[in-house]
Amino acid sequence: MSLAAIVKAMVEQGCTAEQIAAAVLADEQAKEARRAKLREGNAERQRRKREKDRHACHAVTERDPLLLIFVEN
Repeated sequence: MSLAAIVKAMVEQGCTAEQIAAAVLADEQAKEARRAKLREGNAERQRRKREKDRHACHAVTERDPLLLIFVEN
């Protein structure tokens, strides 16, 4: 259910401004917690990727014998 629908239902039921504000605040806090968890997961994934890339060998040249094996086959 969207926040707008919740607020509309609360107004129709006669909730006070404080009650509506508390519901909106709780919704925003929940959204921020979800975003923080997502950012944390993304940061960890990026750390793993950077660590993997740091140890990767990027020194392949055209004269590399292994490259020639793959190209010839």
